[in-house]
Amino acid sequence: MFAVCYTFQDSKGFTPFELIYGHQVRTLMNILKKLWTEEEDQEVKTAYQYDVDMRDRIEESCEMAQRELKKVQNRNQMYYNRHAKNRKLNFGDSTLLLLPTEHNKLTLTWRGPCKVVDKIGDVNYKVEIAQDKIKTYHINILKTYCHRKDRGKPGWTTNDKHRSS
Repeated sequence: MFAVCYTFQDSKGFTPFELIYGHQVRTLMNILKKLWTEEEDQEVKTAYQYDVDMRDRIEESCEMAQRELKKVQNRNQMYYNRHAKNRKLNFGDSTLLLLPTEHNKLTLTWRGPCKVVDKIGDVNYKVEIAQDKIKTYHINILKTYCHRKDRGKPGWTTNDKHRSS
């Protein structure tokens, strides 16, 4: 647990210990170094001044951490949005639903086709699963369903597509 609190985090620019207590953690090695080099704190503060300084350091470090975190979030958003596609469905479109199977909730299969009844916001859609059964789903588990063309046309056989002219 100590190693986690003492580890520097790139996203925030500080260790968790610094964000909580406003100063770097004092390890045994730091204390030994001060004893051996005979370094002493020259500045003696009152308890009130120490509290004020501590509060200022904590506020400043939190502001800096928020700025660093915002930079990292913006960079990650930019990388994600490179490959993200804005998908959209229309009223009456046929869709497939990505839902868990009956035997294993970790195995997903496409079910449908279902009909889009309504759009709620940018990414949620009301879908009619069965007669008079409508549920709301996120666009991430919906996929446009394309109906196959009629294969029962006269003169059409499975060998027609392989036949050369």
